[in-house]
Amino acid sequence: MSIFGSAQKPATGTTGSLFGTSSTPNTGSLFGSATSNTPGGSLIGNTPTQTNTGSLFGSTTPTATGGSLFGSSTSKTGTSLFGATPTANSGGSLFGTTSTSTAGSSLFGANTGSFLFGTKTTAASGGSLFGSTTTTTATGGSLFGATTTTATGGSLFGTTTSTAGGSLFGTSTTAPATGTSLFGSTTTATSTAGSSLFGTTAAPTAGSSLFGSTPATGGSSLFGTTPAAGSSLFGTSNTTTGSTLFGSTAKPATGSLFGSTPGTANSLFSGSTAVFPTTDTKVEKPKDENPLDGEVPKPLVDQFDMLSKKLKENQNLITEYSLNSAEKCLQTDGKLESLKSMMDEERKNMIEFTNKFTTLRESSHKDYLMAEMVNKLQASLDNGTTSGAQECRNYIMSLVSEYTQCIQKYNERINEIYRLIEEALSNNEEKKITENELYENLGKFDQHMRSLSFKVSQIEDDMQSIKMAFMDSQRQKYGRFVQNPFDF
Repeated sequence: MSIFGSAQKPATGTTGSLFGTSSTPNTGSLFGSATSNTPGGSLIGNTPTQTNTGSLFGSTTPTATGGSLFGSSTSKTGTSLFGATPTANSGGSLFGTTSTSTAGSSLFGANTGSFLFGTKTTAASGGSLFGSTTTTTATGGSLFGATTTTATGGSLFGTTTSTAGGSLFGTSTTAPATGTSLFGSTTTATSTAGSSLFGTTAAPTAGSSLFGSTPATGGSSLFGTTPAAGSSLFGTSNTTTGSTLFGSTAKPATGSLFGSTPGTANSLFSGSTAVFPTTDTKVEKPKDENPLDGEVPKPLVDQFDMLSKKLKENQNLITEYSLNSAEKCLQTDGKLESLKSMMDEERKNMIEFTNKFTTLRESSHKDYLMAEMVNKLQASLDNGTTSGAQECRNYIMSLVSEYTQCIQKYNERINEIYRLIEEALSNNEEKKITENELYENLGKFDQHMRSLSFKVSQIEDDMQSIKMAFMDSQRQKYGRFVQNPFDF
């Protein structure tokens, strides 16, 4: 509940049915309740309309229900400080209807007559198979508008509607619903509600029809209005709502055999909001086109052919290069093996050359030292120094003399042996040598020979030691490559 009424749920447009439609309750407000929905007609009749709550200025008159073959049920309104608005029963019937106008009590007067806030006159007319001629009762002016309700009877071919007067707060009169007709209402335009500071409190409704109806257009309001729409086999067009400070609540499109088109609502604090239909719509998807079926431009085809040729040429070059590279690799392996063998031979030759060079270097160094020694000896001989040569000469001469003495002794022994032999042979008869004497002489000879041999060997050993001592002294003086003078 609010001073300006409760937040309005989007008005739900109800579609027509063979057995009628259900109604929606509305809450009260200081300036009256929100507009009620007008259900469509039915063959058996409608369900009772909603009951509106009370208001300081009276409740909004509910819209009469559509006609029925057997009549329709009535609805009741709430009480008000200024009196209640009477209810108009306008349901048509094949056998006619009995209208009963029941008005609530009022602070300012009775049901009829003129008073400060206007008159409250109720006119009712009976229904007929072909409709009836309805007389509209004009009411006096009022500060809050007229509260007169005019109801018309139902007809097989529809009826004619009327228009309510203006007010500071809008007309509280509900435009009567048109009668039900097989081909819709006879009027193409429904009642238009008057302008108000808070918008119109009445929603003009359109009658039901097999082919639908033209929805009404609501007036402008600070808080907007909620129009209603009629039912149709082929759906309804979206109702255009009035402008409002906080945007308008668009009525969702009703169901249709072929779907419906959503509407949009404008608002100060939001953009256009699309209201989509409650029913699912099937959108046919475009058929997928195969891109291979399209025609390719000639430049692209030429470029593709050129690229294909280049790729084939590159593939051929790759194959040729791979074959040649394999052969070259095999040849390279053979060459590497031969090169390794050649390197081994060269390494051996280098080792041999190194050894020969080392030997040659040592020989050259030896020859160099010998040449230096010869130069020194030659220089010493040129200077007249013969100390070294004289010693060698004296040493040799001593050895020669020793050997000469030994030879002389050996000769003397031999000569004595020969003499003894000759004496023995010449004087066989006179002097004979016995075997013992012979053995004794041979023993002595052998003993002398052994003593002589020992002395000769001893002398030879002494000579070798002397030679070695001499060569050591010479090497210390002239180097290790000094020439041995005894090697002749």
